[in-house]
Amino acid sequence: MPDTLDQLKKQWQELNLRTTRLEEANNELSQRLARGHVTSTQQRLARDTRRWGIAGFLLVLLAIPLVHTFSMPWWVGVVYAAFGILMAILNFNLSAFIERERLVDLPVTQAYERACRIRHRQFLCRVTGIICGSLVIAMLFYYFWLQNDIIIIYSFAGGLIIGLSLGISKAYRQNRMSRQLIDDFKD
Repeated sequence: MPDTLDQLKKQWQELNLRTTRLEEANNELSQRLARGHVTSTQQRLARDTRRWGIAGFLLVLLAIPLVHTFSMPWWVGVVYAAFGILMAILNFNLSAFIERERLVDLPVTQAYERACRIRHRQFLCRVTGIICGSLVIAMLFYYFWLQNDIIIIYSFAGGLIIGLSLGISKAYRQNRMSRQLIDDFKD
């Protein structure tokens, strides 16, 4: 009987040790998965922002045919190209800022604070784009309105609708990613 009791005690201790090791391994695995999820979200947000920076440079290329096709004054093309360059710089700058922040290497409170900072810079970039874009759109619409060509005005309105839908979907997607980044550190 004492021998059986010692064996049971030994088996219980071994089971306890294995359970402790399993819990530690599970904790380590869940932390690695959480870090991977945060890193993945951060990388996707930076990559998506970089893509919109490339789109900003494409506006520069579109400025040349815009001026020549519609016989617009050169300053309209310059303003359009300047808007594209501004948006490209803002988006590339934001993308670099997002990539520089090593959120997974920081304590949770600092990582949360930096994730909030990323979201704030994203908001400032968006507001700047909306304000400057609205001015460019108003300028182009006024110019097309003075031309009194209904086909150009309808084409402009169609382009505006397509551009707005793309911009809104981009803003929604990036907003969701930055919110997810913050929520990962909230708990």
